[in-house]
Parts: sequence; structure tokens; C-alpha cells
Amino acid sequence: MSATPAQRAVPTEKCPHRSGAADGPQLTDLLENPRGFVAAVRSAEEVVAIRLGSRKLHLVTSPDLVEQILVDEATKFDAGSAPDGPGPAFGHGLAACPGSVRAARRRVIEPAFHWSRLADHARIAADTAAEAAGSWTDRTELDIPREMTHLSLATITRSLVAGPAGLELTRALRETLPAMLDDLPGLASAEPPLRPTPDAVRTALAEALDHRRSSPEHHTDALSLLLAAQGEAGGSALTDDEIAEELTGLVLAGTEAPAAVLSWVLHEVSRRPDIEERILAEIAEVLGDRPPTAADFTALLYTRQVVGEALRCYARPFLLRRASEPVLLGDRRLAPGDEILISPYALHHDPGLFPEPDCFDPYRYNGPAARRMLIPFGSDDHGCVGAGSAWQGTTIALVALLSRWRFLPVSDQPVQPVLGRTVRPNRLVLAVSCRPGPPSSGAGAVVNAPQ
Repeated sequence: MSATPAQRAVPTEKCPHRSGAADGPQLTDLLENPRGFVAAVRSAEEVVAIRLGSRKLHLVTSPDLVEQILVDEATKFDAGSAPDGPGPAFGHGLAACPGSVRAARRRVIEPAFHWSRLADHARIAADTAAEAAGSWTDRTELDIPREMTHLSLATITRSLVAGPAGLELTRALRETLPAMLDDLPGLASAEPPLRPTPDAVRTALAEALDHRRSSPEHHTDALSLLLAAQGEAGGSALTDDEIAEELTGLVLAGTEAPAAVLSWVLHEVSRRPDIEERILAEIAEVLGDRPPTAADFTALLYTRQVVGEALRCYARPFLLRRASEPVLLGDRRLAPGDEILISPYALHHDPGLFPEPDCFDPYRYNGPAARRMLIPFGSDDHGCVGAGSAWQGTTIALVALLSRWRFLPVSDQPVQPVLGRTVRPNRLVLAVSCRPGPPSSGAGAVVNAPQ
């Protein structure tokens, strides 16, 4: 089944554009409208200097130079200080560590997201989504961003901290997460203040550490890897506070972005019956009446394309990188320490790379531009450590939700993107309608309790 041109040309929601060219490199213009700003200055300069308080940022507008930074010469750049992740708001976790410490910490954490653990992550994603779907009632109107935040929080927390301790940590975070996310710095926060982790979360983290140290069971989750990191991070063992900071940062980053992507996918599916029909046909063909697993991820080609197109349309607004050695970027010579700003959101809406960029077209995902320039998580060693797991988990969760429920718009009000650390809907309420069939079978069934 293929979509007609009319079906494939449904515009995505977009931020209001200012008319006319930008009258100079103003940070406020960039923050309010990165697409319009980058498009306005691209023809004049490939690298534009912008001030952020006392900091000078080099905004890169050229796709070729972005590829140089993230791919060809990635070893010449470190991660910036913000806004790639939670940053130092709740301590100096992976996203806010200096280069040498960050590299050591990343080596410790990466095995938790290794391909060999994808089966566990997929099971947790499927089970958590099925639990969420089982808690809804027919014809209920749902605050979709809120529901997807709770779902993503449970998924990432149970993946990082296996067993009952993960469930307790999820409960503690569920109460405090909205305030914690609100406290995270954005690009305009030149020197974000350090905030204490809420007491309930610190208590749950401390109990998780005590439980894991006394448990004879072997785990390969992030908590166990961090506890085993004796001498791996900068030459000394990680303290309990540092482990707590790492877990908190991973949970926040692994909640906010997947929740936004799932929200946008459900928004698009709710107004595109052709997309919904094609996903359901693929689910029936690939899964039949069984739940999804990691082994199904490759075969769920069209569903992955839908998620990929959402990642293109609603990519994070900004990435920061910092030169670690002298480098020539176009005609601009950068010194060590110079900071570079990239806007995946603007790049993904460049009509030179993605024709009709405001149209939500899952079929474009396998095109050459998508393979080269789809960078929702960053594409270098400083990008999201759990990118592969996040993409898989989002796809698996989507399958579990759509197998059981239809999502229906309840308002004609346009849904507007709000730009922050992610691109999230300003308001998205959808009604759920139960699909025929017993809830205990099919892709929405719970196979195993999350571990």
C-alpha cells in the first residue's frame, strides 16, 4: 500500500516565522525562530558569530560544515556545556563533564546501551507501554505529553535500574519530574545555577545503591556498571553522589526527548488515517498476535520511518560543540575552546536538503539527505549515549500503543511547537478509542513484568 501525493503532502505544525531577513546575529531572534534565522543568514555566511552573555558562539549554517564537525573531523571537537542534555542543573553528570572526564564516564556507561542489551530494553519498552495502555479507558481524553512523559520515565528508569529499585525510583521521580524538567537550563542560560536533587529522588537513589551492593544478583544495567567503575573516571572511584548525578542526568535526558517524539508521532497519526492504516498493516504482517521484541525492530520498516520523520520534523533546536584543537571551519579559524552552535531543527527544515520540509512524509526517511543529515541525537561520539535504544524503544512503544488504541483529535485548534531543549507540543489532547479484540493478546500485551 502506498500513499497518494495528496496523502503525503500534509503539512507538519511549524513555528511562526518572522518576515524579512534577520537584521543581525541577535540571540533572541535565533531562540525564537531558529529556522527563519538560519535561513536568513545562510546565504551571507556559513559561520555566524553570536554572543551569549560573555560567551561567543559560532553558529554553523552550512550542512557541509556540520558534517565536518560531526563526522569528518569529529575528533577535533568536544561536547559543549549545554544544551545537549541536563547540563549542570542537578550536578555534573555525563552531559556536563569536562572532555577527559566525560570520555571516561561515557566508556563506563556505554555498555548499558550495547546492542546485546537491546532485547532487554525492548521488553521493558513494550511492557511499560502495555501497562500505560491498560490504564486508560475507552473515549477518555488524554493529555498526551503528560502521558508520554510518564511512559518514557518508567521505561528509561527501569532500563537503568533493574528490579524493584527501579520501580521505587520511578515512583519518586514521577512526583518531582515536572519541576525538575522546568529547572533545566536552555541555551539562554549562560551560567545555569546548580540545583539540589529533590529529597525523595536522593532517598530512592541511595536505597537503590544500598540494595544493589547487598544483592547477590548480577545485573548489567547502568547502576551496576557505575558501581563497578573503580578507577575508571578520572583515576578515582565514583562517589555515591556522582553515581546519583549520572543516573539523574540519564533519566532526565531519556525522558524528555522520547516523550516529545512519541507525542508528535501520535499527533501525526491522529490526523493521518493513511499512516495509521499502514502501521497497523505492518504490525499485523510482522507480529500477528504477539508482542514486539527487539528482533522485530528491523522488520518494522514503515513504523521506523514514521518515527524517523518525527525526529526530522521536531528535532532538538540546538547542539553545542567546542573545538579541542585549532581547526579551519569554512573560512573561519577556530582556536581550542571556541564554541560551535548547530541547529538540527533548522537543518532538518532546509528545503535544499529536504524538499517540502513542512510536509510529514515517512517515505523520505530512506532518501540520501536523511541518511546524511538526520541528526536528532547528534551523530558523533558526543551525541546521545542511548540514541539507538531510544529509537528502538520509541518504535516498540508506538506499536504497543497503536495495537490497542486509536488516537483521535478532540479540537481543531492547531498544535504549535514550543522550542526549548526539545521541540514539544504546546498542547495536545487526544481521545482514545479501544480497538476490537481482547486486551490480553496481541502487540499490546504484557509479556513479562519489567525487571
